[in-house]
Amino acid sequence: MGIALLRRREGIIIYTVETLNEVGLQNLSTKLIAKCEGVSEGTLFRHFKNKTEIMIAVIDHFVSAYAEYYENYPAITSVV
Repeated sequence: MGIALLRRREGIIIYTVETLNEVGLQNLSTKLIAKCEGVSEGTLFRHFKNKTEIMIAVIDHFVSAYAEYYENYPAITSVV
């Protein structure tokens, strides 16, 4: 996957989180995500099959971020 495609995919994930924060899960749609990202719905569907796949990518993104944080700061696990 090229750098531009990775950046677009990452952007979709970030804008999904922002849109989710604004409208809530019940009102989240691919149309709103695309509008916030400034792309067409077709662009979203080049990277993800549907809204569920986008949400799974959002969860994976943040799980990875937490895992990286704990790997780099293992002492924090004593707090958890």
